Amino acid sequence: MQKFWSDFGITIFISYLLYVVIEAPFGGLDNLLRSREKSVLKPQAPSEQKQSSVDVQQAQLNAGSNLVESDVPK
Repeated sequence: MQKFWSDFGITIFISYLLYVVIEAPFGGLDNLLRSREKSVLKPQAPSEQKQSSVDVQQAQLNAGSNLVESDVPK
């Protein structure tokens, strides 16, 4: 049983080491390439950004545009 856990521990350690040395740098390269695509887009002014649905609902409620004609105060 001790040989099993020894082999298992060594396998986990070697696999983690190979992941850090081989696969992790490619993940960083992928993030580096994707960040360039985002920087091409120019940022929008705050007035041009989309409003959330809560902001739109609140604006409609304040404007009275979501009321039925029978509910509109006279």
